[in-house]
Order: sequence, then C-alpha cells, then structure tokens
Amino acid sequence: MRGGWLLSKRKRDHESQNLFPQIFFSFLGPRTGPFFSFSLGSQFDSPFPSSLSKKNNLVKLANTLKTIDFQDDDILVSPYSVFGHNYHFTTDGYGHLYLIWRYNDRNIYFTFSHDNGQTWRSKPLKLGTYGTAPVVSCSPSGQVYSLWTSDDGQKVLFRYSSNYGLNWSSSAQLNTLHDGRALAPQIASDTWGHIYALWSYETWPSPFIREIEVYFNCSHDYGQTWWRQEIDIDLETQKTARNPHLSCDNSGHVYIAWIKTFGPNPGVYLSYSSDYGSTWQRKLISTHHFNSSTQPQICHDSSGHVYIVWSDGFNILFSCSSDFGVTWPISEVILNKKAAGKCTSPQITCDDSGHVYVVWAEDRTGFQDIYFNYSEDYGINWTHEELRIDRDFPRPAASECPHIYCNDNGYVAIVWQDWRFDQNPEDNYPTRDIFFNFSADYGSTWLSQDIKVNHNKPGKCDSFWPQISGDSEEQIYIIWSSDGDLRCQKWGIYFNYVSLLFFLYPPLNISLRQVTNSFPHLSLERLIARRHILPRAFNLISWEPNPENKNICAYRIYRKPEKSPDSDYSLLATVASTVFRYIDRHLKIGKKYFYTVTAVDSRGRESPKSEAVSN
Repeated sequence: MRGGWLLSKRKRDHESQNLFPQIFFSFLGPRTGPFFSFSLGSQFDSPFPSSLSKKNNLVKLANTLKTIDFQDDDILVSPYSVFGHNYHFTTDGYGHLYLIWRYNDRNIYFTFSHDNGQTWRSKPLKLGTYGTAPVVSCSPSGQVYSLWTSDDGQKVLFRYSSNYGLNWSSSAQLNTLHDGRALAPQIASDTWGHIYALWSYETWPSPFIREIEVYFNCSHDYGQTWWRQEIDIDLETQKTARNPHLSCDNSGHVYIAWIKTFGPNPGVYLSYSSDYGSTWQRKLISTHHFNSSTQPQICHDSSGHVYIVWSDGFNILFSCSSDFGVTWPISEVILNKKAAGKCTSPQITCDDSGHVYVVWAEDRTGFQDIYFNYSEDYGINWTHEELRIDRDFPRPAASECPHIYCNDNGYVAIVWQDWRFDQNPEDNYPTRDIFFNFSADYGSTWLSQDIKVNHNKPGKCDSFWPQISGDSEEQIYIIWSSDGDLRCQKWGIYFNYVSLLFFLYPPLNISLRQVTNSFPHLSLERLIARRHILPRAFNLISWEPNPENKNICAYRIYRKPEKSPDSDYSLLATVASTVFRYIDRHLKIGKKYFYTVTAVDSRGRESPKSEAVSN
C-alpha cells in the first residue's frame, strides 16, 4: 500500500509547460481492496497533518462516505524510456485504456489494457519509425486512432484500428506541404466515425523570420479516407496562429482555440465548425495582453456551452459561449483573484450540469504552486478566492504541470509533479514525484493532505509529466513517466488507479413498537360469540431519512430471529423513499425478532445496515 510522505522538501526553481492535450473520458467500475483515508480541510484552509493517516478509516467526503484506494504497486506499462512528455494516454469509457509513446530508439509504440488497467499487452506494438509527438483518440465501439509527425517534420502520419488496438491499418500521410516542419499534432474523434487532426506548421522564410500556422484535416469514415488537402485555420495570409487546442462533440461541432500574435486584430481566437469540420468560422475572443497570451485550453458540454481559458503571463483568463461558440462576452474573467505571480499550464474541464473547473501553476509565494477555481453556473460566476491544491508540508517546493479530470457525479481530481522530496537539488539527478488531490463535492472541498501516487521511495526516482482520466463508476487513472538515472534503474511509463468506494448512510433513529389490531364495534358481538379469539400483535418499525443521503429511491427492511448470526438477516420488504415505516404482520407468537433498515439510491447502491432493534 502506498507509503506516505517524506519529511524533507527542497526548493526547486524550475519552470516547464504542460503540453498535453486535455482529455475527458469515462470508463468502468471500481476495484476493492485496502485504502488510504483522509479528512477534508475547509475550502480555503490548508491544514497539514503531522503524521500519516491511518488505514481502514472511512471519511466523510461531500456528505458521502468514500475511500481513496490506490493500488499497492505501480504498474510498469512500458519498460521503455521516453523523451520528456512524449506520450499520450486515453480511454474509451468501458475499460479499454490506450497508450502511445516515442521510445528512445525514435520509434512510435502503442499498448493497451482491456481490463481497466489491471493488465497490459505484454509486448508493445510498433506503429511507426522515426516519429515524435504521438497522440491517440478512441471510441467506445473499438475504434482507436493514432497520429504523430516524422522526426524531420515532413510528414503527419495516421493509423487506425477497428478492434480495440489489436490490428492496425497502414500509415496515411495527412499533409501535403513540405517547405517547413509539422509539429505538435492533436487528434479528436466522436462516436460516429468523424476524426479531426490538427498540427502546427513552422517555416523560416528568412534566417531571422519564423512563421507558424495551424492546419487541419478530417475524415468522416473512421479514418479510411481524408481530405486531399489540409486547410489553414487562420484563413488569412499572415502566418500568425500559435498554440492551438482542439475539441469536438458528437453533433458535428468542432472547436479550435488559438492565439494570433501580430497582424490585424491580434488576440485569442476560436475557429469553429458546426458541420463536422467542412466549413469554418472565426471569432475574436479577447485582445487582453495578446503579446504575452499563451496556452489556450478549450472544453465544452453537450448543450452548447464552450469554455476557453488561457494565461497572459500573470493572470488566468476565462471566457465562455452558450451557443456553440457563435457569440462571446465583451470582456474576459480573471480567475486568479489574489496577488498574482507568474501563471503557467492552465487546464480546464467541465460537466453537463454547469460545473467548470480550472487549474494552473503559479509562483506567487516564491515557489510554484497549484491553484484552482471553479464555477457552478456555466462559467458566469466564480468563487471569490482561488484555492491552493498542493500541500507541500513541511517546507515549500515547486509544483508543476497540473492535469485535471471531472465526472458528472461531482468528482474532481488533480494530479501534478512535485519537487518536495528532491534531496539534492543541486546535483544532476532531479527527483520529482507525482501527487494527487481530490474533491467529491464539485470542487468545494478537498483532501487536507495530498497523496503521493508513485510507489517508489520519495527522492529515489524522477517521475514527471502525469496525465489523468477517470470514469463514472468512481475509478480514476493516472499515468506518468519515470526517468532512468544511476540511482533508480527503473525507467519507463508507469500507471496506477484509485477506486473511490461509495457508501450511503443508513437511516436514522430506527425504532420498533408493538401494536394490536382493534376490532370494529359492529363486529364485536360476532367475534365474542366465537371461541379463542385473541387480539393479534404486529411489529411497527419506523425510521427517519438521513439528510446526508441524496437520490434515495427506496428503503429495505431486513429481519432475523433472536440468537441467530447477522448473516441470517433476510429481506423482509422494500418500500418507496417517501415511506418511513413498515408493519410486520407475519410473526410467531412469543418469538423475538431483530430488524434493520438500509437506504438504496437511484443507481442501486445500498447503504450499510442501521442499528438493529427488536421487540
């Protein structure tokens, strides 16, 4: 089981950028097993415990009992070293996980898991030679799509699989221009076979002039055919587009956020299509500090809300549209409301009920830390003060490269790389670790102590560039790279997952009293005329609903005879969520019974049994 946290932390003046495309997926069910438990801090406090948390303790997270359950050992997905962040991870929502990366031999490799990450393909597949910057996308019906560029930047290459990554097509080249260098490819897809590929294209018209443009291509038949010619997203002659980010939905909307640095009307832009990428329009989102604006990130929900976040160097800026990107507000929102430092690596995600979450790295304290802000009303209003997520107790250290995930049940998880255990910051062997924090109530409250994810001893290996995703069944996946050095000897790409076990609260104040049937006055004379007529006794069980529970749809009443073990409780009845009592009429005279009640939610999950009562 995951150990704990070393007491030493070191300052690291180190800056880097998170270059991963944002990932939003859902997938399969929870695992069982031992777990860590933590108590929640208040929304903007940072209480740091002086010792490790105890095992086997349930904790109250967002009015619901849950546990944090990391696996005992990290899974070595690939015993191959990678160059920096040169890998990409995704899932399809049904237990299929896919990983693509560039190995140090400069080839592109791919592997998968079909059982929620428990086991992975024993031998990776080689998808290409002399490639870089690979990315992968998938659909729940078994389609997997991969994209990368050649080392020299002359080719943008694509391959697809129709059977969950088992077999692959031959490579297809998606670009036709050869006077520059393609870099930073991105890929997005929907469930109906529409695939969208995006990349930047760098040219040098003179030794002192560097131009970058953004190009796009798409397929409407699961990757079998593509446009003959890629298109220029900027739609202008000036080659001024920078830092694009791609996203799409299942109804034909495709979005690309990007920065225009000079020429007419510089600023933050959105290029959008409502017909599966066939035609495009462009919208100027903001002109705020365009010269220093970087790293725009985009996400959307299924009802037309589109959200963009970016950094201008010292602010995290946000804007949103509620009509599929057609109209935007006049001014943007500043999310870091307190005294700001240098802001980098903004990441954004959202759900379908109006919750929007943004995380970034900022050095306002002199050390780079992880900060978070959120909205509950589709990005209109935000919290009055951002929350610091990393808990680098007992001494400050640099935290970098945050990555964020959320689902529709209110879970928000953030992962990042952290220097707190770097024992020798001046030597040539950096030792970053991967840390995790979690909210179960739509970002309102977080764990009072973050969790070290990588299993190796703190300060032993350098772990970096984490990526995160999760599922609607309370399971979250984290993947990272561990760099080989003389002290570690275990380099490669590692994986671990956390199960969030869900518990409802049992009903409150369960009680029992015996009641006797009363005979109607009109039939009393007739009953007396009979012999051996005695009143019958019934057990009336009543309870109160637990206010901590949500979405309760039923209560279950269980009964067992006296002196029998708890395993002998049998289901007596099920009543609706609006009923808070039950009469047991099927009794044997003179026999004692024990009763207990449970709550059942709309997803069929059942609470522990209440305290037992007896007659």
